[in-house]
Amino acid sequence: AGAAPLPRVLPVPDRLRDLYATELAGLSDGAWRMAVLCAASADRSAAPVFAALAVEGHDPDVCLADAAGLMSVHGGALTFRHPLIRSAAWDRASAAERRSAHRSLAGVVGDGAARAWHRAEATPGYDEALADDLAAVAATDRSRRGFAAAAAAMERPARLTADRSRRNEWLAAATEDAYVAGDSALARRLANEVLGSDAGSEA
Repeated sequence: AGAAPLPRVLPVPDRLRDLYATELAGLSDGAWRMAVLCAASADRSAAPVFAALAVEGHDPDVCLADAAGLMSVHGGALTFRHPLIRSAAWDRASAAERRSAHRSLAGVVGDGAARAWHRAEATPGYDEALADDLAAVAATDRSRRGFAAAAAAMERPARLTADRSRRNEWLAAATEDAYVAGDSALARRLANEVLGSDAGSEA
């Protein structure tokens, strides 16, 4: 129905994946790092990506020149030549590279919600304080960005807490948001997880 959001990373056809992988493999270290940072960024602004590159010791202008043909800057926005190149770059990046990119962006973005999201993506284990921060972001997303965004925002803190009660509370809220947003598949998956957890606790 068009109510559910598109996946964060779009699927890339095999033929294009091979083509883009060849182009990405030819990038310099700095240009590849810029590509990963751009793929991890929550918006199209060049500023946080360039700031993260500078903190890491890369020259953003050199990185951009090395990535000519794949990436460009127009009106302050850093974009890939085609959206599927972003997906191909994210697929090619290792888990460690992805977490490192999010960690770097968390250190330079000014928006508190974006910073919490990047910190969450850089955190593979439990973090109760960060879970609380993301739950607060979810409440803001519900009023600012709609129920689909709130569902995603409320599911993430559930993955960061070891407290079963809090996890189920947040997953139940995410289920309701997903249902209201029209994402029946997500609502069903989350509801089944909550019901399965409740059944396990009763047993």
